[in-house]
Amino acid sequence: MSNCICAKCGAEAYSKCPECRSVFPENQTEALLATCLNFKDETDKTTVVFKIAGDRVEALQELSTLLLEMRQGLRGMPGFKTYACDHDWRFKPGERSSIGCGH
Repeated sequence: MSNCICAKCGAEAYSKCPECRSVFPENQTEALLATCLNFKDETDKTTVVFKIAGDRVEALQELSTLLLEMRQGLRGMPGFKTYACDHDWRFKPGERSSIGCGH
């Protein structure tokens, strides 16, 4: 059950403490997607990195399908806005740390 929310996009997640511990998105598809589709921030640009085993044609076909499903919200995929968000996780009102860290 989610106890955190992103102040930027409204996505929900669970964490013992979003300030000092890992945060796990409520949307499990988003969590799995992070293993193959990431963003690399550089000084003047952001690069989208897509990792997949297989040849380049298969990778492009898979990426095309993945982006279409994200755009259309299929198979529980997070939307572009949610996935591209540099999340600012905070406890939901009434929630607090369960590890005694003071947050």
